[in-house]
Amino acid sequence: MSNDSGRSGRRRMALPVLLCIALLAGCGPLNPRPLHAGGGGGGPCGGGEAVGVLNVTGGNVSLNGRPGRDGDAVCDGDQVSTGAGGGASIVIGDDRQSDFVQLNENTDPRFTWLKGSHCLWVHELRYGQVLADNSRRRTCMLVRTPDVDSLSTGGRVLYTARPARRGEAAKTEITVVHGRVSALAVPDPHRLQAMSPVQISRLSQVSYAPDIRVTYSARRIVQPQLRLPRQEVLEAVRWSDALKLEAAPALRAPVRPREPRPDPGQPDHGVDAGRTSAPAAPTAVDVRPAVTEPAKPAIVLPEATGAIDIRSSGTAGKREAERLREQELRERELRERELRKIELVPLVR
Repeated sequence: MSNDSGRSGRRRMALPVLLCIALLAGCGPLNPRPLHAGGGGGGPCGGGEAVGVLNVTGGNVSLNGRPGRDGDAVCDGDQVSTGAGGGASIVIGDDRQSDFVQLNENTDPRFTWLKGSHCLWVHELRYGQVLADNSRRRTCMLVRTPDVDSLSTGGRVLYTARPARRGEAAKTEITVVHGRVSALAVPDPHRLQAMSPVQISRLSQVSYAPDIRVTYSARRIVQPQLRLPRQEVLEAVRWSDALKLEAAPALRAPVRPREPRPDPGQPDHGVDAGRTSAPAAPTAVDVRPAVTEPAKPAIVLPEATGAIDIRSSGTAGKREAERLREQELRERELRERELRKIELVPLVR
């Protein structure tokens, strides 16, 4: 009897690991249209690796402590912060079919590429709301707060990090809008940089399905998962409506290269000090690499037939944008039905 229960327990523990391995193996290329032009000091990040393009949708947005602007390149290791009334999107690519991360006001994450697994690591999220959407290109994303580490390889997940207050400990709410997300047990976050996809998948503890909300504090579940009405889930991400990719002007503009840091040996009189004429426009960066055959994801979503700039296309453009939006919703529903066919461990009660 004990042997049967032991084998059953091992099977239950193996299922989330196998699921994560399958999802990671089915991910599309991490950055099919990279924003950097390679080494040798070129590209918007000066030869470093770019995470994506910054789109400012509300005032009070900073990039590494400086005012952020539409089209700024977000590079490996950069921190994007939003203040009161601020909002931003970091688009991991250069078109409307790219994955992206949206920041609500009063949010402060840092973005890092994990070299061993080719996953995007959104970390140092101490407070605020992050909506991670990798339903298009299935970019592998890890999100770390003081309370929990999680992994998503295709879906839409809302993270709400709440700092400690008088009489209340810090906590993080995870709300699954689409797809699935796994909670990880990460003993040493510094080791993530060198881990392979299989090694990261083995850190999975439990997987959560759409419409589920679970709350963590200090690496422990403090509020068991709760299945929410669909309308309540959509209401929780209503703030992201202003951050839609169709309205992001930087997607149609050249990526703005990183400004050089001031010389520490010279006094800093401000960006505009000493200028006698208008600064030259930044040189457009060719962000598209040589065409290569991308790896096929497990569930392939059809690409949109063309990006539409609705700012200048009038009624016809709006109709086309609505058609594409309806098509995208149908594609998401199709993929959700496919994902539901995967057998998972029973949800924690």
